[in-house]
Formats: sequence, C-alpha cells, structure tokens
Amino acid sequence: TMADAYVDKKGKYTHDHTKSSLFDSSLVADRLAPLPFMAVKAGSVRPLWLDIRIPSDIAAGLYKGYLVVTADGKKLTLPLSVKVSDRTLPPPSQWSFHLDLWQNPFAVARYYDVPLWSKEHFDLMRPLMKLLADAGQKVITASVIQHPWNSQTEDPFESMIGKMLRLDGTWQYDYTVFDRWVEFMIEMGIDQQIDCYTILPWHLRFEYFDQAVNATLTRTVNTSVSTLLPMLAIAIFGGESIRGLSVALCLGICIGTYASIMIGTPIMTDCTLAAAKKKALKK
Repeated sequence: TMADAYVDKKGKYTHDHTKSSLFDSSLVADRLAPLPFMAVKAGSVRPLWLDIRIPSDIAAGLYKGYLVVTADGKKLTLPLSVKVSDRTLPPPSQWSFHLDLWQNPFAVARYYDVPLWSKEHFDLMRPLMKLLADAGQKVITASVIQHPWNSQTEDPFESMIGKMLRLDGTWQYDYTVFDRWVEFMIEMGIDQQIDCYTILPWHLRFEYFDQAVNATLTRTVNTSVSTLLPMLAIAIFGGESIRGLSVALCLGICIGTYASIMIGTPIMTDCTLAAAKKKALKK
C-alpha cells in the first residue's frame, strides 16, 4: 500500500494520494491482522499468511498436513506440506541484524479504549510486544517530550517524562511512566537499546508544568470569579445609572485576571530566577 502523507515544497506536512507514488519512503507494508474470520466475495482471491513455528529439536524432512477452510457451514480441506531444513536458528535475542520498529503504546490504549498505563493496558500490550521481541526487535521506543513529531501520527506520542518548573526556579522530573515502560519492554525481551524522541523538540518548544503559573491561576481565577459574578448581575439587572460603571468594572476584572496570569507571573518567575542566579554567582 502507499501512504499519502508527505512534506510539500513549503515544508508543510500534507496529504495527497495522487502524489504518493513520487516518494519511495511512502511505501509501507500491508498489515497482517490476526482475524478469527474474514468475509470473502464469491469468485475472489484472498492471500493468507501462515505462521508455522518449527521446534528447534525437530528432525529435518518433509512434513505433511492439511488446512481446513470453513464457509457457510461447509468445510474445504487443503493439503499442506512443509520442508524442514537441517539448520537451527538461534533465539531472536541473538540475531545479528538490527531491527528497530517503533512502538506506540498510546495507540493501543486508544484502540482498546483502556486507561493509559493501567494494568489492562499493559496486559493488552504483552502479546503484541512479545511478538515483536520474537521477530528480533532490539530497540525500545520512548517519547520524552510531548508530540515529538508534531502530531504527525494517528495517535500522537505523549511525553513519558513529567517536567515541572518549581516555585524556586528549579526543575523536577518524573520518570515513573518512563521507568514502567522500559522495564516492561525489557521483561518482553527487548533490551539492547533505548531510543528517546526527541532531544531536539519540534519548533524548539516543549511542554512542562509551571508551578508558579498554576498557583497564581487558581488564586486569581477564584478571586476574579467571585468578584465578577456580582458585577455581571449589576450590569444586567441594575439601573441605567450604574450599568456603565459595572460594565467597566467587568472589563477591568477580565483584563486584570489576564495580566496577572500571563504578564505578572512570568515577570515574577524571571525575577526569581535572576535572584537565584545572582545568589549562585556570589557563592
């Protein structure tokens, strides 16, 4: 199949199915879905992928069996033969080729509609990641910032590392999700490399929790709302003589709230950081 996404001459990410054939990188493999059954039109042909696991201690030779196809209550038996060579593959963990297929745990949570990083989420990922490990996967995919590819995937990659700017200007990092994900993947047998996306964020921006803004936001909004409600009541139900004043006060409260959060807090943060830097230089 051909993917229809590409970057145009202006550097913008776009979709156009008529342009897909121009890009070799848009070639992607067909999905092999482990379906319990499928609908096939009469007179049509559908390919099947048979996954046959050969025990490592089985003798070389020709083995015969059959495949049963059931449709509308009828059964069709097809002969099947497998030729086993006199060679033994090492376990996938010892394969020398470097397999790096990106994993998206956020897609699994969305597809099965389960809470992210819950027990149900990990239980659903277990057979999928074990299948990947059995194919020789070497690398763990970890997203360390929010949407490292600017949301160019159906299910955006969220950050597995929490970042918080504290009131004193220092940073605090939470590796709880990152550690759980890496430990889970190592348990599955994928343990040779961790790729963290991405150290250089898209548009040179990254998201974090600002403790100062959050504290100011809560106090400011609570105070502003409690003041704004009676002013709105006066503006709507009050007399003409005080309506102009109450409307002006409502506007002033809204502008003041915005200024406190978006202007005052950054200034305070900058001053705090400058003071901390000055103190550190003196030492």
